[in-house]
Amino acid sequence: MSPGNDKHVLTSACTIIFAGDSDPARNTRKLMELETAHGAKPSYVSSLPSKITLLLGKGKLANRIRALGSHLMSPLSPSPIIRPDNEAWGGKNVGLAAMSFMLSATAHGLRTLPMEGFDERRLAAALDIPDGYSVPIMICVGHSNDPNDPLKAVLNQIFPRNNINH
Repeated sequence: MSPGNDKHVLTSACTIIFAGDSDPARNTRKLMELETAHGAKPSYVSSLPSKITLLLGKGKLANRIRALGSHLMSPLSPSPIIRPDNEAWGGKNVGLAAMSFMLSATAHGLRTLPMEGFDERRLAAALDIPDGYSVPIMICVGHSNDPNDPLKAVLNQIFPRNNINH
């Protein structure tokens, strides 16, 4: 862990570990079940395996097909560059979830401290995180010890204590 990060982990009320799946296609069956349970059309649900494999499947052939398709479609319509690395895709999604968590925690008067620069291998082993998952970020959460914390003043203006039911 980077110098100083260990102190934050040990003194925070809680440390949240955000893990990203580098093989999102493994959850296709579960996604199909959720879509069916929420009323998606059967034709859409049955098309999911091929769409997910095309967009997120592993392997050199899948990567080449995605790259070629993206390249060929670009002159016809705007097409994103499809990157072959699902870990990067997972990292972006984890980052969005982490950001939402931090904004929500702050709105509830908590302080957050995002961290990278830790030994992901040791962390994964200690927490028994399965292979195929990466841990791009961890976030310490807690209340500030600073009585002059500007967040407290802002939250008191937005949510005056006499209007909050405890």
